[in-house]
Amino acid sequence: MKNNKFLGPSFKQILLITSSFGISSVCNAALFDCVSEAGYCIGEGDTVTFKFAGTSSSIGLFGTVEVIGDSIVSFPTDFRAESLGGGADSVNDNGVVQVIAKSGYQIDGVNILERGDYLMTGAGSSVDVDGWSDVWDWNDIFSGPSVQQNLDITGDLTIIDSNTHTWQGSTSFDLTGSTWDGINHIGLGLQNNLYAATTTEGEVAWIEKKLAGGGIDLSVITTTVVPVPGAVWLFGSGLLGLVGVVRRKKG
Repeated sequence: MKNNKFLGPSFKQILLITSSFGISSVCNAALFDCVSEAGYCIGEGDTVTFKFAGTSSSIGLFGTVEVIGDSIVSFPTDFRAESLGGGADSVNDNGVVQVIAKSGYQIDGVNILERGDYLMTGAGSSVDVDGWSDVWDWNDIFSGPSVQQNLDITGDLTIIDSNTHTWQGSTSFDLTGSTWDGINHIGLGLQNNLYAATTTEGEVAWIEKKLAGGGIDLSVITTTVVPVPGAVWLFGSGLLGLVGVVRRKKG
């Protein structure tokens, strides 16, 4: 039986209600427990456990982190590059989380989606965003399997009209290959770089990751129920048969 949790276009409807005035979490979102294990914050998903080094439910510029189902969601509030009237500004940050499959489950893949917005005024203004994500065997960091992929950034970042526009970044990891067999404890990293520049007085350029118009950061872990091999059941039935034969002989 496969538990496919693929990131669909309506995911924001079941995760969050957002507005320009604030954020309201729904659907049993839970903050990380940063008390039970010293130096770590832990979040329990349905079939996986998330864990990161820290003492509060936040990861740098990614902000407050919550768990919803088997998803880890962050809420950036200050992940922003801004230039006003000449000059350039850039910000970047990297978040790392451990993902541990619970007993009876296998990690099949990771899907990452993030969103943000930007604004530009003046012909000399510009913005840009890039980043990458990587997955690796947490228990064998140096010689175990690992893979890194650039985020696919979509959304036109060249619109200069003093209005706010959106951008999106995404990537997916397929961990069903034999290289990942038996690996149920992975590291998941996400790096983002934001850049804004202007050339003359009166120009404005900013770009950010924030929850506005449904902009979110979301990592989804796909898992598979591990079935008990049929041979095990047959072996057990055989043992019962042998016990029955022994009992009849003793009788």
